[in-house]
Amino acid sequence: MINLYILLSFLAFSNHKKVEDKVIEHGKIRIEVKANVGARLNQLYFDNIPLLVSDKEQEEYYGSTWWPSPQRDWHWPPPKSIDEGAYHYKQSATSAKMTSSPLKTSDLRLTKGIEIINDHKVRFTYEAENIGKENKTFGHWEITRLAKGGRVIFPAGSAFGDAEFATFPGLLYFKKDKNTEKLINPSVDCFDIPIKKGCGTIPHTDKTKLLADGQDGWAAYLNDGILLVKSFENTEIDRLAPTQGEVELFVNPDLDFIELEEHGAYQTVAPEQTSTWTVDWYMYKYPSNMPQDAASIKAFVEKNIKVNNL
Repeated sequence: MINLYILLSFLAFSNHKKVEDKVIEHGKIRIEVKANVGARLNQLYFDNIPLLVSDKEQEEYYGSTWWPSPQRDWHWPPPKSIDEGAYHYKQSATSAKMTSSPLKTSDLRLTKGIEIINDHKVRFTYEAENIGKENKTFGHWEITRLAKGGRVIFPAGSAFGDAEFATFPGLLYFKKDKNTEKLINPSVDCFDIPIKKGCGTIPHTDKTKLLADGQDGWAAYLNDGILLVKSFENTEIDRLAPTQGEVELFVNPDLDFIELEEHGAYQTVAPEQTSTWTVDWYMYKYPSNMPQDAASIKAFVEKNIKVNNL
């Protein structure tokens, strides 16, 4: 009886995992989604190369997902129906649409759209519907977990965070000081942040998270010869959710991953209304004969990716 019970439990678990994993693929791109776990993007392959930290590497903190911003509204964990719940899943040849099933306590219904545009581009569309009875104020927030060992590049904005938030422990809010100056390449006005394997903080600091004002609407990560660029609407810092940055970088102090995040505008959405936000991901093999410095990476992005013509 014990052996039979173990066998049946294993088969049930295997079937559950099989149901969770959905696949969208076309050309050089293959996407794996866990529809029953927050419709989380578990892995994205470009030319058979995995780009994300998947559930094979991290049991809890893996893949890419969406949260409402700011975090101070819900602290931790994220809203369960959005981050962990099962989504209704509908797929076509090169795209999928997934809609959450809110709990009674939830006031947001989230629909995630994924579309493979071509061999180098995937579009993510987030539709957050206010299903509550009162106005809901929030911002869009995409969180993507990537392996350490690469380089984060994004254009630096000119706005600075307020001094009050800069005092929060563990955070490096964008302010002009000796720390942020070391993170910015002044010749191209870009954040240029190497992420060494095994590191536990933002380079040149004792902080684990950088919250910054970006510019031009893109942030890139170069790792193992693959360049991933996230392209989004540029948002001024005074239009963001309180205590957040337009581009955020989190370096996990204990585990082997970082989070490259971006935020949309903070807004008030009336009952039965929906806010839509789009982020495009571009993937390229970075030429081995090109330098891996901020100037070269920025030039490559601007040449190959039309971030201003979405």
